[in-house]
Amino acid sequence: MALETATYVSDLVTTNPIGATDKRSQGDDHLRLLKSVLKATFPIASAPFYFPHTLAKAATYTIVAADDNTWVYVDATAGAVTLNLTAAATLGGRFRFNVMKIDSSANTVTIDPAGAETVNGAATLVLGSRYKVAELFCTGTAWYACAYMQAGDASLLLASGGVINFNSGDVLITHSANTLAFTGAASGYTFDVAPSVGGSSVVLSSRTLTAAGIVTGGGTLSADRTFTVTAATQSDQETSSSTTVAVVPGVQQFHPSAAKCWAYVTVSGGTPTLATSYNITSITDVGVGDLTITIATDFSTANWSSVSIGGASVITATRTVLVLAKAAGSVELGCFTSGPAAADPSEWNFVGNGDQ
Repeated sequence: MALETATYVSDLVTTNPIGATDKRSQGDDHLRLLKSVLKATFPIASAPFYFPHTLAKAATYTIVAADDNTWVYVDATAGAVTLNLTAAATLGGRFRFNVMKIDSSANTVTIDPAGAETVNGAATLVLGSRYKVAELFCTGTAWYACAYMQAGDASLLLASGGVINFNSGDVLITHSANTLAFTGAASGYTFDVAPSVGGSSVVLSSRTLTAAGIVTGGGTLSADRTFTVTAATQSDQETSSSTTVAVVPGVQQFHPSAAKCWAYVTVSGGTPTLATSYNITSITDVGVGDLTITIATDFSTANWSSVSIGGASVITATRTVLVLAKAAGSVELGCFTSGPAAADPSEWNFVGNGDQ
């Protein structure tokens, strides 16, 4: 038969030469064809080719030439594992292999190049989490690696000077000398919590918090800062001139404009009952149309203002409420008709104002 034609291995016909019809003189042509086909199929086959194979390791191991094109599965359960690399010049510029850490322990898998050689510019490459994968390539003088993130990875390992590029430069995070630089965004960066380094919050020292109004304190964010609001004292309330303190419930009543005590007293069948009140200790039924009110926190003197009104369920006569006696801690009220005659009102209403 005539010599077949082929360029790549897939072009060869396995049943040729037929034998009975082929001339033996064509044998050298077949051999030359095989060599040309092999060279065309493997154009840069200047070193041994190793078909992909696997290697399981659980302890320190040295990667050698026979491990070319290998998947190395490392179980670091018993302890940290180091894969030492044979010199790059010895392995050559086409050597490559893959590494995967397959255990869930905290022990690391470290790829350590020979001597002063580096991987991605660093002295070592560390796989710290389960199913972390690195594919390593040898140039003959150094090593480069692609590290693949897996679901559940706790960390992304980049060499010094590494850059994380989001959306073609929209935001860049660049590492340099233990520093991360954020660039690219036109309007700044937003964090849902304050970033921290070594357990301490990262702050923007170029920003200043300034107090205003009744608030004091503040300062630059280079350190912890305190803002203070001073509560008004009894003296502040009584003076009633300060604009730099805050009024709290415990001293509100000391302001001159505030009532210091008040009472609402109902009367039924001639018997008075203290229905509701503020700063009142008790009431005393002295007699018909005569009521004494005892104050809990006394006024500072007897010179305070008492406003009293008596009520009647049916208007039968004019009723007048008078202050019969007044001290710093009590007041006696009297209710009279136009006769005048003492008469119980249907209710007593009382308010006291002054200094305590």
